[in-house]
Order: sequence, then structure tokens, then C-alpha cells
Amino acid sequence: RNQQWAEAFGLLQDMLGGCARPTLSAYCALIAACSKNSQLPLSMVALSCLEKSGLEHDTVSRVIAISLCGASHFWAKALTYLRTSRSGCSERPNLVMLSAAMTACNRAEQWQRSLLLLSKLDDLHLQPDAVSFGAGLQACSASRRWVQALSICGR
Repeated sequence: RNQQWAEAFGLLQDMLGGCARPTLSAYCALIAACSKNSQLPLSMVALSCLEKSGLEHDTVSRVIAISLCGASHFWAKALTYLRTSRSGCSERPNLVMLSAAMTACNRAEQWQRSLLLLSKLDDLHLQPDAVSFGAGLQACSASRRWVQALSICGR
């Protein structure tokens, strides 16, 4: 099972070298398989291939990309995927995207950016969940914003 990512990567290479064009789902499955098996550099390669493919991202692929960038400490790139979803006509950032971006910022010690994203939840009329609350509290704790932490707890 741990080697399934290698098989998936080989299939992608075969598709790219042949006449079959990988789908968005194929890229997402490969990225997820590599990430789950601690193959973050290969996940980033697959994400780069996805970007070069010209395929349009959907909500799932954006969440996967944001999470991967966060795990790889590329918080700025994670925010780029979030911004891209805001500029699209049909897609707004959702709670999962924002929570993943907050987590990415926290991992990179970008506490203020994480808290800014938490404040965006209200602007987008999204109800925070345990993940977004946890990310917000982590940012408050790390940046010693105790009053703001209490306000998050009081929601």
C-alpha cells in the first residue's frame, strides 16, 4: 500500500508520454496519494504538472493544493490558490479552503495572516467550525493575542 503512490506517479508519466491526457481527478488522486505517504516533493511535482496542464481547478483541487502548499511550508502559494478562487466568477472560497489556508499560515508562523483569514469568514457569511476555530486560537496563542482568543471562544 505504501508504494501505491509510485504506481500512480508511473501512470501519470505514462499518460503524459502517451496519447491519454490526465484528468483533474487523476492529478488530485496522485497528489493525495503522494502526500499521504510523505512524498511531499513528488506531490509538488504533480501539482506543477497540473498547473502546466491547463486544466481548470475545482473546489476539491484547490483544497488539495492549499493543504499541500501548507504542508510543504509554501504559505504564500497557498494564499495564491485561495485568491484565485476569489477572482473566479463561479467559485468563492469556502470554509474548508479558508481553514486549510489558516493552517498553512500557522505552520509558517504567519499568525497575522491566519487571523486575517479568520476575520474573512464573517465577510463571506461562513460559520466557523472546529478546524477554523482551532487555527484561529493557535494563531492567537502564538502571537500572544489573549483578548482576541477570548473573543474567538465567545463566538
